[in-house]
Amino acid sequence: MIETVKLSSKGQLVLPRRLREAVGAEQGDIFTIAQENGCIILRKAQLPSKEQIARDLAAFREMRRKAPKLTDAQIQQVIDDVRREIREGRA
Repeated sequence: MIETVKLSSKGQLVLPRRLREAVGAEQGDIFTIAQENGCIILRKAQLPSKEQIARDLAAFREMRRKAPKLTDAQIQQVIDDVRREIREGRA
């Protein structure tokens, strides 16, 4: 399906009803937008469910529990190393 729309002075587009209905878009839905090869790509965002967020959080907590504990000095050393790499153009 191809539609033609006009960009407003505020940089806004109106999505034609047929396109909104085709993707199940409703007022307040979130979209991601990207530019690729001179084209603008607009996708309805797929937000994770509460269950997926809970699973991801549990996995993160488990990973963190198993991770080695770092001292403040070790953390500062990592920060300093990354900053040095950025300054030297290696990051």
